[in-house]
Amino acid sequence: ASEDDAYLVALDWEGTADAYELAADSLDPQHLNTLHINTFDAADKRSWRDVSGGCGFLAARSGAAAMDAFCRNSAFTAAIRIADESASLHATDYMANWQADRFNNYIPQFQSHALATSPDGRHAYVYSEGEILIFERIGAGAPAP
Repeated sequence: ASEDDAYLVALDWEGTADAYELAADSLDPQHLNTLHINTFDAADKRSWRDVSGGCGFLAARSGAAAMDAFCRNSAFTAAIRIADESASLHATDYMANWQADRFNNYIPQFQSHALATSPDGRHAYVYSEGEILIFERIGAGAPAP
């Protein structure tokens, strides 16, 4: 759920994230939209076949209605965007082991077995096959309308 408990994001094993709006006086979440990891196909021009399935962990971001999803060999970030009084979940960032990061380094292949975040929210720690991979969590803000 978001920090103000207004939104909830759920992730399934196949990499699909569903966003819900939570009414203050209701136990009936309202589905906003669905975002699939394949949303990034157009930007990356590669197949996401290596990441279908294996999406096991979702980390909410404090201070924003945003989250990070950790899947097999990849991760993506999405945020709730509010425009014209309607809200929806939009992809904001992604990374995968076949592309270089902003420092021109490649991450190893990994499978998320456990996840923790730093107390200040700046880093995510992913446990994979006896290793801990550290991901910097940048760009947490909502995408521009």
